[in-house]
Amino acid sequence: MTTKEKITEAALTLFAEKGYKGTSVKNIADAVGIKDASLYNHFKSKQEIFDSIVDLIMTHISDLSQTLGMPQYDTQSASVSEFYEKLDLKALKDLSREAFVFYLTDPYISKFWRIAHMEQYANPQIYTMFRKIFKTDASRGEGIYGKDLSVMDKMQKEKLLFGSSVTVTKENLKEVTSDDFLNTLEDRGCKALFYVEFVPMSSEMKELAPGDEEREYMEKRLAEIRAKHRNMIFCLFREMKSPWAAVLPQAEGFSISILTAVQSRVRFRLIRT
Repeated sequence: MTTKEKITEAALTLFAEKGYKGTSVKNIADAVGIKDASLYNHFKSKQEIFDSIVDLIMTHISDLSQTLGMPQYDTQSASVSEFYEKLDLKALKDLSREAFVFYLTDPYISKFWRIAHMEQYANPQIYTMFRKIFKTDASRGEGIYGKDLSVMDKMQKEKLLFGSSVTVTKENLKEVTSDDFLNTLEDRGCKALFYVEFVPMSSEMKELAPGDEEREYMEKRLAEIRAKHRNMIFCLFREMKSPWAAVLPQAEGFSISILTAVQSRVRFRLIRT
């Protein structure tokens, strides 16, 4: 392994442990066992080191796509949908399993995922890259939403019972509760939708968390949705105390609003592992 590769891997580990802001160039140099000045012979800045990490991650994702015969992450939506429409149910299950295991166990991907979650709302560059790689269309990269819908079409064809979930933020509240969005899911056979209220992990993410106004809108809109889309079940997972509390006390949990014969609310304790 070259010194440059060692720097990239050491930075990936440190960024995952301490965050991008919490890691200095000196920390990276010390981890590699070189002096600060020597590191600058390979990279001009910490941002350039991060860019090399992104290149490494994209190479891993590209290798996975080639190995499994999947479309590349930047493939156009129509091509992605066409690819998944040609798969039978067994092939789709096998492909999903292999991709899941890869993202779960690959040491580079898992570390980058942690970096992305820690820094995505504090660092615009990381936020942009994270949205491009991991989230749906406006947020996950072109083509992913089309792939999701294609999979739903296939499950509907096979008469499988399935549901979906969406994280609710100030930014997407109106979109994910719109009739257009819900009709798209319902037309494809989706029988349950779980709304999970966004709970930020730092003060930098606070602005994305729904406030009192958004929560009131969600309550009213949920009643309208349930009355109109009666073939679906809608659940709302909501943090019960502060709309942006990062750490929940032992006694705290989430409220689940479920419509049965009458609307009811239940509470459950968080399970911590």
